[in-house]
Amino acid sequence: MIWMTALLATLLVMWIIQLVPVLLYVRRLSEVAPQQPALTKWPKIRIFMPLRGGDQSVCDSIRRALTLDYPSYEIQIVIDGEHDPAWCIVSDFLRTNPVNNVELVRLRKKLPTCSLLNSALVQFVEDLDESVDLIAFCGADMRVPKSFLRDLATAMADPKVGGTLGGRWYAPRRGRLGSLVRYIWNAGAIVPMWAGGIPWGGALTLRPRDIHASGLLDQWRHGMVEDAPVKSALRRLNLSLKFVPSLLIVNEEETNLGNCFRFITRQLLWTRLYHPQWALVLANVALFTSTMFAPFVAAIAFCFAGEPRLALGCLAGGLAYLAGSWALLLTLELGVRGVLHRQGELGLRLSPGMLLALFLVIPLTQLLYTLALVRCLFVKQVDWSGVSYQIHGPWQIELIRREAEAVTA
Repeated sequence: MIWMTALLATLLVMWIIQLVPVLLYVRRLSEVAPQQPALTKWPKIRIFMPLRGGDQSVCDSIRRALTLDYPSYEIQIVIDGEHDPAWCIVSDFLRTNPVNNVELVRLRKKLPTCSLLNSALVQFVEDLDESVDLIAFCGADMRVPKSFLRDLATAMADPKVGGTLGGRWYAPRRGRLGSLVRYIWNAGAIVPMWAGGIPWGGALTLRPRDIHASGLLDQWRHGMVEDAPVKSALRRLNLSLKFVPSLLIVNEEETNLGNCFRFITRQLLWTRLYHPQWALVLANVALFTSTMFAPFVAAIAFCFAGEPRLALGCLAGGLAYLAGSWALLLTLELGVRGVLHRQGELGLRLSPGMLLALFLVIPLTQLLYTLALVRCLFVKQVDWSGVSYQIHGPWQIELIRREAEAVTA
């Protein structure tokens, strides 16, 4: 009985440890920012939009980016070259929708020491003229709100702020298994990223002068991702990252389980390469995975040992913990919906069937999360959007193969 009491107490403590930051995050999302006076001069913003592959949704993303409520901004779309299917799609779109603030350029030089994304970003920064005050990032899968640039510019008006923090929120309409796993995994990651001040590229704004002064440009020339080194780079300039609740960007894309697993593995690989507290991430996954599955393993063991009461107690404790995790997920979903509602977006469709599916998929997500983490420990080569890279170290990247056409994941 003492053993059972200790197990249940441990489950309760572990749930409370997760509850507190979730409630704090939801509270921050619900805070209404004080009315800021309009800036006397809105900074000029240039948006970096790298594209690869033939997904027709890129036209919707461009169209949405063209309707932002901001007085002075430009968009530069960078594509590998005319051979990429995205080139024809974007060219046709701009031909039928002529605008004067969108520039389509090809990636002139594929650096062999970094990802193609970073090659495009380095080219984008090097091509900036002195009139550009801020740069922002926008991906083909992003549904940015109309106030996107105004919120970024307002946050950056503080000279002590060097960049912005936001987040990505998945809201798949059909709810395929892979999509639900990615949704749950992302929901579990968004709170630690907020608490740790870890930037996500889709909600990031930077000043060109800070990029050059911090040495960030050189890090991009030798790294895989654009956002991971930003926090430490800004610290070198005594600048902070500011959390902006409205910069929660919805993503309605669907995916299958295989692509979802590869996506999570890549995200963990970037964490292993660039996160200064990687050991803490490892410990966190080990702790919460064992917490979720230990009661069920104990229930099976007691069942075989002829202790049905103890087996039922462990099973009940495990199901209660799982129900608590499900409640935390729904708390996050409902908290996020307030932000999405102000953007005119919708969250996940919470039908009875979807609620049951989420409950059942939570343990699968934790299991795949653990397997992805183990796999990323041994990854020496990564395939990303049809391109292969050899990983010799965080800043020792070798582009070893580039496909003629992108394979999106």
